Amino acid sequence: MNKKESTVGHRLPMRKTVCRECSVGSACIFSDLDEEEFPQLTKSMRQIHYTVGETIFHQGGPLFGCYVLCRGKAVVYSRGSTGKRVLFRVCRAGTLLEGSILETHACSAGSLEASTVTLVPRADYMDLLLKKPRVSLRVIRSLSEDRERLAGRLTAFSCKRIMGRLAKTLLDLAKEYGIEVEEGLLLDIPFSQQALADMIGSSRQTTSQCLATLAKRHVVKIRKKKVLITDVEKLKQLG
Repeated sequence: MNKKESTVGHRLPMRKTVCRECSVGSACIFSDLDEEEFPQLTKSMRQIHYTVGETIFHQGGPLFGCYVLCRGKAVVYSRGSTGKRVLFRVCRAGTLLEGSILETHACSAGSLEASTVTLVPRADYMDLLLKKPRVSLRVIRSLSEDRERLAGRLTAFSCKRIMGRLAKTLLDLAKEYGIEVEEGLLLDIPFSQQALADMIGSSRQTTSQCLATLAKRHVVKIRKKKVLITDVEKLKQLG
């Protein structure tokens, strides 16, 4: 991820959102709104376009509202006082990137590929949560899933060694992004070894060594920036 920062304060151009043209469907938190409820909401929505490696919002920066990933893939991460990055989640289209009602962002988000994000301004988002229980429940569910995911990650950090963390992370990614191919499960995300290292709290060198070990055991194969899991059962034993 490069260091270009893009916030709604200076990121242009933006355009109004047309939810009816969206291909995400039921994955979006706004999908439960009725046809009559969309026009009022879309008046305030704005779409922001990002190229590969741009920052969507920054940890500690002002929170302008609700951010939904409409197209592409993104990552949510944070940085410690030493600058080390911890990657929490890889997100696909339809994901609620930021649904907090706090004043500032607790983490950062960045694009993995060309992506489009819809922003609902803070006042309109708060009003929507108060008036539309179905949307509020979708937001609560999304935030609860994030909490559960984070709890699992913390448990893995404290109880598992690097190889175990890597195995569990690959299995988790396979659930969301695994595509069945002739040789196994291909993780359909453009992922660097550094990104994997950031997910498991390790260095790129150690992560590379673990991947090489898994490859020697015929558990995975590395294809450019994608991982092919060739033996899921062996990976489960490690994770």
